[in-house]
Amino acid sequence: MIKAIIFDLDDVIVNSSPKHFEAYEKALGDFGIKVPKISGALRRDIYGMRIKEIMELLVREFRMDVDVAELTKHRNAYFMELVKEGVEAMPGLYKLVDDITKWGLKRAVASSGVRDYVEAVLEQLDIQDFFEGIVTGDDVKNPKPAPDCFLMAAKKMGIEPKYCAVIEDSTHGLNAAKKAGMLAIGVKNSMVDSDQDMSPADIVVGRLDEITLEMLGNKG
Repeated sequence: MIKAIIFDLDDVIVNSSPKHFEAYEKALGDFGIKVPKISGALRRDIYGMRIKEIMELLVREFRMDVDVAELTKHRNAYFMELVKEGVEAMPGLYKLVDDITKWGLKRAVASSGVRDYVEAVLEQLDIQDFFEGIVTGDDVKNPKPAPDCFLMAAKKMGIEPKYCAVIEDSTHGLNAAKKAGMLAIGVKNSMVDSDQDMSPADIVVGRLDEITLEMLGNKG
């Protein structure tokens, strides 16, 4: 019986990937890397990773002689400006928020993002009071696909991992959920062309509002 739902943030709660990739590309441009749009295998691999590891990956990929922290500072400045311009909820978010409230389940966010960003998104979407716990990439030693963030979220809610379900859009995140011993729900939808492998998921849906209480193994 599922007692708690743990949400990923990027491209589960908020349509953020276009802003992320625009910020990466602008930051790379500041350091002379005039590359085409980040695409293909590199784009696929980035999904679900923590910003620190993404920036290290980009430095290696483009063989940059640059301080990673400085590149990250540029990227973060661009990204937060884009976020301040406004963010868009993913399809079905508010219906699922209403349903989970009716079902009486606990809920948390476990994101690879930094805390300022996570809190800004939840506030913009007016769902900051919905969540009982927030775990960010700043809070854990090991990023996804390690299970650390999901295990910490379960602990914050006081729920055993086996009674938690995770909603994720990335292969890294789904693998992390399974390593945590949780039910893994993969969301694959037309707004995000990330070519993610959904095979680790126990359940795959196209939109958040397709998730039902019965899918969770709970009786209505």
